[in-house]
Amino acid sequence: MAVYQTVTFGGTAVGSWLWGSVAHAQGLSESLTFGGLAMAVSALFERALPLVRTERANLDPHGR
Repeated sequence: MAVYQTVTFGGTAVGSWLWGSVAHAQGLSESLTFGGLAMAVSALFERALPLVRTERANLDPHGR
């Protein structure tokens, strides 16, 4: 759980710093436009590289 939270909050901090730097350098309008385009590209990646389905995976912690 600690690793999950570290990665989540670290990613949030790095992303905030990155988009703040872009907004400072290019302006707020361009920063939001670029962020929207990045979200659209990530949606296209989701179509091209879907997650593996785990309906039949054995998730029993004891492996019975």
